Amino acid sequence: MGRFIFPIILIAIAAISYFTFIDPHYTQVKALRVQLDSYNKALSNERQLEAIRNDLTERRNAMSSSDIERLERLLPDNVNNVGLILDLNALGQPLGMQIQNVKFEVQNKATAAGQDQKQAAQDKKDYGVFNIEFSTIGTYPNFVSFLAQLDKSLRMIDVQSISFSSTDDRSVYRYDFKVKTYWLKN
Repeated sequence: MGRFIFPIILIAIAAISYFTFIDPHYTQVKALRVQLDSYNKALSNERQLEAIRNDLTERRNAMSSSDIERLERLLPDNVNNVGLILDLNALGQPLGMQIQNVKFEVQNKATAAGQDQKQAAQDKKDYGVFNIEFSTIGTYPNFVSFLAQLDKSLRMIDVQSISFSSTDDRSVYRYDFKVKTYWLKN
């Protein structure tokens, strides 16, 4: 019987050691391995992002300054409503079509609190939309030329609607535009 007691005591000590020391430490080691894998994955992602950033930086540096300026004009990183109005006026001025009665939407923080779902979805996008309305007066051929210039403009402008009415001079019309343009959010 004595020779069975010593192995039973050793088995009991081994079981107690396992449940009090080995198992908690082993569980902790497993958790640390999972955390290490997570850190390694994050480090790998960071290296990939750094490589992409470096590639994009090299591409941008390879571009000429005029191309960069044209790209920034195509899709600016801010609304720049004054610049847009000046650009529209520069398109119409050679045709004798001055921009008038400019109206635009300004979204501020107070109106942002009461946004509907459509506006909330727009806020999640990487770009913003700027709506603007304006009027101009000119002949029909000049109006067609103005639209062609607007179409060729570097700035992305979507014409939403155009309405027109006659003036005292029957060959000259008043054109009311509703357009929207885009800008990149930071």
